[in-house]
Amino acid sequence: MQIEIRILPKLKAGNILPLNKKIKKNKLRHILSRQSISIAVLPFIFLTLIAMVWLFPRFVKDTEYQNTELSRMIALKVESHLLKSKSVLQGVSNYIRIFTEKSNYELILHSQIQTSESLEAIYIINPDGKVEGVALKTMNPGQEKDLTALDLSGNPLFRKAIRKKQPIWSDTFLSVIGGGISVALAIPSEHHVVMGEIDLGLLTQYLGQIAATKEQAIMVLDRRGQVIADHDGYFTAQQLNLSHIPFIEDSLAGPSASTGEFKLNGKEMKGYIIRTSLIDWNILVATPKKEVYQSIWTGVILFSIIFITTVALSVLGAVVLARRLALKFENLAGHTRDIAAGKQVGEWPVFQVFEFKKLANDIQQMADAIREREAYSRLIFEDSPIPLLVMDPVSFKCLDGNEAVLRLLEIPHHTELIKYSILDFSADVQAGKMDADARIRDHIDQSLKHGFQNYEWVFFSEIKGTWYGDISLVSFQHGRKTLLQMSMIDITKRKIEEARRKNLEKQLIQARKMESIGTLAGGIAHDFNNLLFPILGFAEMALNDLPDGSELKHPLEEVLKGCSKAKDLVDKILIFSRQDNKKHKPIQAQRVIDEVLFSLKGKVPENIEIKKDVSNSGGLIMADAGHIHLIVSNLVANAVFTMKKEGGCLAVKLEDIQILSGGLPGLNLVPGWYVCLNVSDTGPGIAPEIQDMIFDPYFSTRGKGEEKGTGLGLSMVHGIVKSYQGDIIVESRMGKGAAFSVYLPRFVSTGHPEKKIPYEFSDEQGVHILLVDDEKPNLSMMEQMLENLGYQVSSYTNGFYALEAFETVNASFDLVITDLVMPRMSGDLLAGSIKKIVPDIPIILCTGFSERIEERDMSDFHVDAILKKPIIKEELAKTILKVLNIYNLNENQEVDHE
Repeated sequence: MQIEIRILPKLKAGNILPLNKKIKKNKLRHILSRQSISIAVLPFIFLTLIAMVWLFPRFVKDTEYQNTELSRMIALKVESHLLKSKSVLQGVSNYIRIFTEKSNYELILHSQIQTSESLEAIYIINPDGKVEGVALKTMNPGQEKDLTALDLSGNPLFRKAIRKKQPIWSDTFLSVIGGGISVALAIPSEHHVVMGEIDLGLLTQYLGQIAATKEQAIMVLDRRGQVIADHDGYFTAQQLNLSHIPFIEDSLAGPSASTGEFKLNGKEMKGYIIRTSLIDWNILVATPKKEVYQSIWTGVILFSIIFITTVALSVLGAVVLARRLALKFENLAGHTRDIAAGKQVGEWPVFQVFEFKKLANDIQQMADAIREREAYSRLIFEDSPIPLLVMDPVSFKCLDGNEAVLRLLEIPHHTELIKYSILDFSADVQAGKMDADARIRDHIDQSLKHGFQNYEWVFFSEIKGTWYGDISLVSFQHGRKTLLQMSMIDITKRKIEEARRKNLEKQLIQARKMESIGTLAGGIAHDFNNLLFPILGFAEMALNDLPDGSELKHPLEEVLKGCSKAKDLVDKILIFSRQDNKKHKPIQAQRVIDEVLFSLKGKVPENIEIKKDVSNSGGLIMADAGHIHLIVSNLVANAVFTMKKEGGCLAVKLEDIQILSGGLPGLNLVPGWYVCLNVSDTGPGIAPEIQDMIFDPYFSTRGKGEEKGTGLGLSMVHGIVKSYQGDIIVESRMGKGAAFSVYLPRFVSTGHPEKKIPYEFSDEQGVHILLVDDEKPNLSMMEQMLENLGYQVSSYTNGFYALEAFETVNASFDLVITDLVMPRMSGDLLAGSIKKIVPDIPIILCTGFSERIEERDMSDFHVDAILKKPIIKEELAKTILKVLNIYNLNENQEVDHE
């Protein structure tokens, strides 16, 4: 009988289905019984056919798979066994590469070989093939001594390692030292070759532990088919070679894995062979054929008995259940007939029409609710602005993703996404120099353990290049599977800003350090000038007073030379501290570069090539020519010194560069036009660990026997550049040279040349000078120097007393010379007070050093000239005549005007 199934529309409450079609008079229990039997028997027949056609080969495949997996596991164990020994040898190689003292060889060799399970011997061989160090497992000093200085230059393994410059494995051999089958590994380095003998006896112990049955054979074959380890050591002891077996012979020469049948000791065996990846060895797992097929047939028979019994019981239960269900439907039909006939209806059966319909409605509502929840979840997932990705925790495969992650990963469609794993979008090396595969595995393990993991990840794209993501990894259950949801946020801009902020912090720390050192240097210069001043002055006057031919004349001349050198050293310190007081004027940097390079002719070794790229236009700087000459000469001299031995190329380039609002990396400059001087060399470069110290005063990398300097060269360059509101950056790579780039503000001429005031030198007699200095040696020396020049001097050690004297007899003073830094009343305050009394009186200010000199003009100090200590007699005389002549000139002009 044919049963018709229809999908009915959803009924409203109160609807009644009309029974307007005749039902064939077949009893429901008969129909259900026949269909139940058919449903039970037909699948059995079908499954039996499947078992014959598919299940039997499947069992064979499963057996092959199990043995193949066993072979893979053994291969991994063999590789692990060899890798442990390789890591020991590699550690020895790294050690002797760093610590080349032969006295350390014996200690490290014996410590390493005793901690290794399988190493029997370790040799250290020099490039000529001579053994320089030996360590044996047996700790036999006599044997080790005999092996030392052994010539292994003709050893094939040694020669191959030297030629290929990579670790080389030997063929297996019977070791004279260990007495068992061994393999040798040679690891070459720049100055040595480390060779070790590895005993393979532990492999036999391991294979014996994992053999499933006594009949099963597990062997390790070398590249020649020789058995080097088996589960009981029987075949190893016989030195059995299986290369003559066809499928093994094919596997040795061809594919990495294969199966085949062969005879072993008269037994038919089914073998599975796989090749290791570390070394060209093969793992063979062989099982007797009768055991393979016996287990399969036993499983098939057992399955058939269980299945037939289950089907019989199912048929019996289906018949009983069909009868009971038919009775309930017959009872329901009787009630329906009673309702149609208008009879009083009794109690409804447990399964009545209303409850079936309610059950159908409940199921429909449940299905609708599930669909709504799925649609709601999918809507949130797809429309989320945060890129979301679902991935498999084992294979790292991408299973699903929303539109945001497709855009982020540059994937055109969902169908393309599932072709990739997360490693396909990742950089090979992550932060901390970790391999991407190992690190993602660690994060996934933490996520599976704790349910959540947050970390940063480095991605790579052909279009965007390297970019950084903030990853949140959440594990969740989907059916029986555990999956991972990954949310990723592009934080590349944030990482760039963090790097830029760290760079700025580094620059700020360096600037503060240099500022502190500069302040200290300025204070030292002030005290040193005050100490040097009387020495220079008294020595100069004493030299002038000595008659010709005096024996004291030469010592005093040497004293003056020493003072002159000390004065130059102080000037360098002041230049470094950016607190010198030289007058700046517009200069062409090109001319200074030409002068420096011209002066190098004949002094630069012939193996150094000089390249100059200097434009004749531009390059105008408001600076002191001596400062620019010092910058160029120091940078060029340093570059020449680094290439003195090996030679190379010195390149000097000058160009105008405009710095925009965004600036350049590493520079702290305001936007505008700058003159960029670049001095580069191809020398050995600057080590990264000292790049932050090269501008420190007295820092030098020149060792003993080399040309020594003061260590102030780059410090002065840095101080000059910073005093001009410029900046300097250094770029260097070891072995590739270094490049110094100096940026100085470009000068734009206003068209108004500086006015010069002419003055004359004349002998002023009868000039009365008010001299003020709190240092008595300085005061005495200056007083004597001025009196020798023919001036009348009134001296005071206190500014208040000097001011009182000037207020009393100001008409008698023609000139005031005062020190700047004095207690109670400084020199600038004294000058201002005197100018209020007599505005036209000339005043000379003397100073060893003060920051205020750099920050303010002479007019701010109410003085007409500033002299830096130590002051020589000639400079003092010219300055006095200059200020007196300027005032005489101004008075004459006023008279002429009247």
